[in-house]
Amino acid sequence: MELSSLKPLFDRPGPWASVYLDTARETEDGRRLFELRTRAVSDQLASLGADERTRQAVVRALRREPVSGTPPGRALFAKDGEVVAELPLNRSPALVDTHWSTLPHLGPLVDLIGDEPRLLVAHVDRRGARFELRTSLGHEPLGESRGERFPVHRTGRADWSSKHYDYKVEDRWDRTARTVAERVNELCGEADADLVVLAGDPRERRAVHDRLDELLPDALETGPEPRPEELDDLRRHWRQSRLATALDRFWAGRHLPAEEQRRPGMGPGAAAEGIRAVVLAARRRQLETLLVRPDALDGEAELWIGPDPEHVGLRPDEVEEMGVERPEPVDARDALLRSVTASDAEVLVLPDDATAPADGIGAVLRWTDRSR
Repeated sequence: MELSSLKPLFDRPGPWASVYLDTARETEDGRRLFELRTRAVSDQLASLGADERTRQAVVRALRREPVSGTPPGRALFAKDGEVVAELPLNRSPALVDTHWSTLPHLGPLVDLIGDEPRLLVAHVDRRGARFELRTSLGHEPLGESRGERFPVHRTGRADWSSKHYDYKVEDRWDRTARTVAERVNELCGEADADLVVLAGDPRERRAVHDRLDELLPDALETGPEPRPEELDDLRRHWRQSRLATALDRFWAGRHLPAEEQRRPGMGPGAAAEGIRAVVLAARRRQLETLLVRPDALDGEAELWIGPDPEHVGLRPDEVEEMGVERPEPVDARDALLRSVTASDAEVLVLPDDATAPADGIGAVLRWTDRSR
């Protein structure tokens, strides 16, 4: 899970209103329940001390939710009469969950958004391709790329003039495939795609595949339209591969020689294990990938923070030593996710059958200071 889009939440001091709720209302009963949940959100925020302008902004945003085609749930973060960020959720929250706190309450996102790849799908034919981005939240058209219109079909005859014509067709197919591949290469960067899917006839999609940038992820080739089970397998393999790579790096980092893991007075090495080491890495903006068990750092666990993401510690005196006069206790998940967001890091949730780090939390680090 990547959280960089939430950076604007940390440009302002708290308190923040955070809301998680089920937004489904396609049935008549669903509409009634949605209205009851919306009222409950306003009442709960009022009881927590949220100002009226912020409560009204949250209610207005919820009532703008379309009746059909909505995601399973939605998270909203608001302050000073403005909803600063909204996120559709892949899973529906069990209850209406509201908070009024120093930091935006990001902890539930780990379970409710999940880790889904961004798929760039190219529907390829002899004239070019149509592109779309598929995510867990829907499909987004990304335009088309077209080659020369004619000719696109061979004659199938053997006389000299027909062969000459067929050579021209082959040449135009080749140029069109090159044009489509160049656009795929560009769109992967522009759309921040994790995986590429080439749909269409075998010859055309193979011609595009052969011309893709070798630095791109390997593309899946499918028939005219990708089948749901093919995409599910692709997503599952992507998640498993990412998790395996991160865990390999984590455990390799933990097995470095002791003198390389941590030098006197320095921070963690290539990997940090346990809450204390992860907090120290967060303080130094070393986090690249945070690895966490779902049950780690429950709502009772707290860390102490100051105004900046690197102001984080297990005790208030640790934060005071950084020049913060009045450290505040906050939910430990919120403090660490603020650090993850500020560092452009990512979060991977460990499955139950994975060997977890101490305290159920660890991190792969972006850099290591091994100076003596």
